[in-house]
Amino acid sequence: MAKKLLIAVVGVSLLIGCMIGCTQMLGKRASIIKTPEVAPGAEYRGTETCLECHENHADDKYNVHMRVASFEVSGYRIGCEGCHGPGSVHVDEDGNVEKILRFGQGGLKSEEVAGVCTTCHQDGALMNWAGSAHQEDDVSCLECHSVHFNKEKTLLKNTNEFELCGQCHQDIKAKGYLMSRHPVREGKMGCTDCHSPHGTDNLVSGMLKTDERLNDLCLKCHTRYQGPFVFEHEPVVEDCTFCHDAHGTVANNLLLQNEPFLCL
Repeated sequence: MAKKLLIAVVGVSLLIGCMIGCTQMLGKRASIIKTPEVAPGAEYRGTETCLECHENHADDKYNVHMRVASFEVSGYRIGCEGCHGPGSVHVDEDGNVEKILRFGQGGLKSEEVAGVCTTCHQDGALMNWAGSAHQEDDVSCLECHSVHFNKEKTLLKNTNEFELCGQCHQDIKAKGYLMSRHPVREGKMGCTDCHSPHGTDNLVSGMLKTDERLNDLCLKCHTRYQGPFVFEHEPVVEDCTFCHDAHGTVANNLLLQNEPFLCL
């Protein structure tokens, strides 16, 4: 009887802990990601109404967003107004740009853009956007993605991650031209092989795709160094970056400096 009672108490405690954690996470998200306000009294008019003026967006029907079926996003609007909000007031006032959700220069702020995008995009790694390094640095979704005139599946502005990420991370891009480097510039691997640009749920800095240790990420490819070995080198076991810089170095094998100076 006592054992069953103990199990029940532990179960209830875990449930309460999960509920508190979820509440805190949602509260944090709400304080960071803002849902923009639409024009009062606005109603939905449909994509065809939008195209009467915005004829240049007719080819956007090939865009992944415009191919979404209503049953795939049950409860949400599809088409132009799925992102820009109800447009009746915008139309009735001869295209008043203040009466529609606008993206880009002079439009929504980065946290409001995220509020629109995460209405649908909120699973997987996207759950970690609130509080991520990019979000805290006020990076907007639109700095990497381009929704219109883009037939690319992930809607990236540039599918070459070395160039796309390098627009901001110029110091890292410069290392990609050094003698010893990973083949990112050659396109044999990408930044997102190691990094999750939308955030992570681990405590490792750099938005790295690892569950616990940085070393676990490196060892996914460099398996021959995983061990266990009879004679372990303690710094290696703790952190690969004690000796290596993954983005590029002038020394061989991504070493911070050539041997024996690195070890001395």
